[in-house]
Amino acid sequence: ADEGNSFEQFCINYANETLQLFSNQHIFELEKEEHEKEDLRWTDVQFSDNEAIIELYSRRPEGLFCLLNENIPGLNDSVLLNRFDENNMELKQVYRRNEMVSAFVINHYAGWVEYNIEGFVEKNRDVVATTSLQVKSQVNEYDKKSWHRAERMQKIHSVRSTLIPPEHTQKSQSRTTTSLQYQQSLAGLMDSLRNSMPFFVKCVRTNALQEPLKFDDTLILEQLKSSGMTETVKIKQSAYPVRLEHMRFISQYSALLPARMISSRSQLTEVVECLGLAGATLVGKSLIFMKESAKADLDRKLEFAVINKVKVIQRAMREWIRRPRKYHLELRSEEVRRHAAAIVIQKHWRGFSAREQCEFRLFAAVTIQQWWRACLKRDRYLRLQEFVTSLQAVARRYLAKQKLAQNYYFREDADSAMLVLCLKAAELVSAT
Repeated sequence: ADEGNSFEQFCINYANETLQLFSNQHIFELEKEEHEKEDLRWTDVQFSDNEAIIELYSRRPEGLFCLLNENIPGLNDSVLLNRFDENNMELKQVYRRNEMVSAFVINHYAGWVEYNIEGFVEKNRDVVATTSLQVKSQVNEYDKKSWHRAERMQKIHSVRSTLIPPEHTQKSQSRTTTSLQYQQSLAGLMDSLRNSMPFFVKCVRTNALQEPLKFDDTLILEQLKSSGMTETVKIKQSAYPVRLEHMRFISQYSALLPARMISSRSQLTEVVECLGLAGATLVGKSLIFMKESAKADLDRKLEFAVINKVKVIQRAMREWIRRPRKYHLELRSEEVRRHAAAIVIQKHWRGFSAREQCEFRLFAAVTIQQWWRACLKRDRYLRLQEFVTSLQAVARRYLAKQKLAQNYYFREDADSAMLVLCLKAAELVSAT
């Protein structure tokens, strides 16, 4: 900063310090946390930390902004400078008092900067009323291009009448200091940066005389060192800016990976070594860290692999298109012959199956007939045997009676018995 810095440069440098702290946290600390989260080795890089300067500005209640906004009677520039000295003299590394003039010096990340205390209190009180700010925010909601001047003025008066009641127009309005507004705006900016993906642009002065086409190497180098650019370059040289999830890496480079690839850390490490990227790629728990050179090499290999596969498909397609029609006819006739042969095989198989079934049924029928005839003959034989046995019994009875009936008394009985025997034999013969 130039000599004679005042309140404006004081606020601007606070914003620069806040942005520098955010840059350090984003580039260095977040990078370290992500490496530790993925269980990867991290090489510590020393960088200039400006948290002490931020505390000098904003700590409570001894910070410079807090002392500047104190509502004490008789507060002026000299009293404010004394208050600065009383509460911050122990911070000699970042704050000093210039005894020669009414000024104080702060050790910013870009170097020591001297601020003239003259006008600090008055410029901090040079504010706009709160109600006026509300009127302005309400007026900005209207589309000024679609309204005439008279209509816009009417809207402004109506909004102002709703915000400022008539009985309070003569009273003192609530005010806020410039430094408080500046801190609130800066806090909103930092919230927006934290919720977005920031990109950093570092600006350096080429010379102290502000002349074109003149470069002061010493001044530029000092600015690069103080802004942390040298540490940032070291981080970027040793870091792995390309980060891919395991499944995304597998799906994106599936043409280079083996089939049925799983997202295990050990298997991905082996694949990375096989691809020749072990020195420029790290495999974490859920992410794969790659350098730009490794990413470009991998994309080049993927392109070659895809081109080779496309060539194979094109070659097969051209070969199929260039086949002569005769070959297609031969294929067709071959298919017809195969179909006819299949029909013949099916016919013989069906005939064989039918003959086997017929022979089985014939054998079953013959077996049933044999058993049936045997049953009939056995029944006839048994009945004939019974008849012969009965006939023999009657004949033996008759002979016995003839032998015993030798006298007259038994002759009639023998005749009757003979008659009965004849009748019995006739019945048996008729039955058979």
